[in-house]
Amino acid sequence: MTPAIKPRPTARLLPFDPQGRLLLVHMHDENVANADGEVLSDPYWVTVGGAIDAGETTLEAAWRELEEETGLNRDTARIGPPVWYAEHVLTFYGRQSLLQETFFLAEAFTTELDHSGFETTEKAAISHMKWWPVDDLLASSQQVFPRGLKAELPALLANGPPSGIRTIRA
Repeated sequence: MTPAIKPRPTARLLPFDPQGRLLLVHMHDENVANADGEVLSDPYWVTVGGAIDAGETTLEAAWRELEEETGLNRDTARIGPPVWYAEHVLTFYGRQSLLQETFFLAEAFTTELDHSGFETTEKAAISHMKWWPVDDLLASSQQVFPRGLKAELPALLANGPPSGIRTIRA
């Protein structure tokens, strides 16, 4: 009998700096694979964020992840509404999980980052972070997750947050 895939709710962030650049994380983790157990051979870009801890709301987890991964906090950033949702199966350390990702729009008042809150696994997997000019990101051939980010970002920036959370391609 195949074990059920455990849900893994996550809070993800789309932090933009005062110049309108989006902060993304460049990483490669050999312990993370797709649903078929295949590990990507090349590094990739992802949004800031991570799993929601027991007892946390999605927004509380977003604040915690933002501070742990970037050093940004309530004095140096503002988290706006949730704008996107995506689901997909990933394999973490040999166990499948159903990622249930809620993406929040965020505004950073500074570009200075502090990575001292990284967990051991993040220190091993993350090479660096980058404030991407949106046009450069959209023109880039580099792998970005969620896969729908490049397709959805122009409408989000042109129209502002949607009236409800929009489901996008993971």
